[in-house]
Amino acid sequence: PSKLIVDKQNQIKNIYIDNKKETVGDYDMVPLIDSFIKKHPDFSYQGAKGTLALTGYNGVLGYRTSKSEYGDNEKTNKEIEAAKKVADQLKKDGWSFASHTWGHLNMTQASLADIQQDNERWQNEVALILGKTNILIYPFGADINDWQPYSEANQKFAYLKQQGFDIFCNVDAS
Repeated sequence: PSKLIVDKQNQIKNIYIDNKKETVGDYDMVPLIDSFIKKHPDFSYQGAKGTLALTGYNGVLGYRTSKSEYGDNEKTNKEIEAAKKVADQLKKDGWSFASHTWGHLNMTQASLADIQQDNERWQNEVALILGKTNILIYPFGADINDWQPYSEANQKFAYLKQQGFDIFCNVDAS
């Protein structure tokens, strides 16, 4: 799949390009789940769907939206507007968003300054499109702490909390 779009029926679909032929349909997780829930509404409590954790270094939702990577130009601005339309429809449809950091940053190894710079980019280039989120899903499962509860003594936690993050999620395959 190339990118998510909003079709004429205000449904989220994918554009899929194969051998220069473009088709629109349910080719990725979001439209597949949306279609499943239309057929089985009891699957989704009060219409809730998943939380999509997004980075920003390569754009958002299939669109090249990063001004720091692709330049502040007409093409990037059009991509931002198209991505906003998709993000707004996703939220209307019951999806939510989380930060996965702008650059898929290993938060265990990153310095506080690196986390601040990365989050500033995420806020300026991704939150601008998706809206605010209070959820952070750590890339690589690279947590900012050990097994102990977070505290304000942890500078990374104090900064992220001050930036509006309240829900911190790990990823773990074990």
